[in-house]
Amino acid sequence: MITKEQLQNLHKFVWDFRAVVAEFWPTPGVVDALRYAFTEAGEAVDARLRDKRPGDKRNRDKDADYLDEWADCAIMLITALPGDVDSFVWRPALFSIRDELMCLRIADIMVGPATVTVELTLSMIAKMPGMDLPARVIERLRRIMHKHVPPYRWGVVEAIFETYKVFDPAKA
Repeated sequence: MITKEQLQNLHKFVWDFRAVVAEFWPTPGVVDALRYAFTEAGEAVDARLRDKRPGDKRNRDKDADYLDEWADCAIMLITALPGDVDSFVWRPALFSIRDELMCLRIADIMVGPATVTVELTLSMIAKMPGMDLPARVIERLRRIMHKHVPPYRWGVVEAIFETYKVFDPAKA
């Protein structure tokens, strides 16, 4: 289970990371971040289907871990919340952009009649069997660093990881 304080720290970590790597890995706006969260959720479902139904005739060149894909979804949900959220109140931030989301059902899932918030969505992702959300987010962001950030800048990015080493079981 992940606490609200852990979610707040994860939010701060993701935004600190994004600030340092922005020139190499641009941060999408709120609406596009939610759209990316939607696609990452689809990739998670795809990875789960590939795992559970190996006999299906599908393009099998992917070797995706569904928990990693859910961690990517969580990163994009966190990105959809502005980096300057002081009170960490998720719902008002989402209501302010709901009309812009038009056809994306993710808005209905997050703030629809069931009043499911991003915080609850992240909590649900964090509660998945085998999921250590902070550790997976760190792993995914390290992968992004190695893919998009030139090696001469890795030291600056590593400082962000060091600041949040409490999340990283390897460094705790």
